[in-house]
Amino acid sequence: MLHRARLAPMTRRLRSLAVGLAPMLLLVACTGAPAGSPGSSAASASPSAPASSSAAPSDTPGPVGGNPGLTPAPASGGPGASGVAPGPSPTEVQPVANLLNIHDVRAEAVFTTEVTGGHVRVTAVWWSGPAPCSELSEVKVDRAGNDFVLTVREGAAQMGIACPALAVHKQATVSLGVLPVGTYTVTALGIDTAPITVSVSG
Repeated sequence: MLHRARLAPMTRRLRSLAVGLAPMLLLVACTGAPAGSPGSSAASASPSAPASSSAAPSDTPGPVGGNPGLTPAPASGGPGASGVAPGPSPTEVQPVANLLNIHDVRAEAVFTTEVTGGHVRVTAVWWSGPAPCSELSEVKVDRAGNDFVLTVREGAAQMGIACPALAVHKQATVSLGVLPVGTYTVTALGIDTAPITVSVSG
């Protein structure tokens, strides 16, 4: 009876200790299992997919087909711009016969070259493509009274060939003939500025 009485308090303490340790053992059992292993109570989360790196199609246009000899003049209108043949001044060109696809070309400028004994010579300046895709056919001269209008006309020596996509600065000098004493105005197709004035004295 004495031995049983001594064991009763110890038994109660062990039971209390077991009851207190049970939640801790259960917590260790749940958290100690590796994610995704059998018996684990936590669902393994799948890794988030990386954001797509593909960009939308570019709006920048690609190469455009056509006759590279008809390359338009650069917006700057002067040497040194992209695609422009280097050089301090335009290249003097001469008319070429029997060209194909002849058309008008916008001039950049016109200036007086010579007034001698009533004989007036003027020069037209423009941008266009290289030969043989773009060559001078003529500088047509139209007169109405004392007003002159020049029209630069170009064509191709050959059709269907490839030429460099290069803008070339050109000029051509033409004669207005021998004019009587007076004041004349000269302009060219495509020029936005006021005509130049040419004075012929006696």
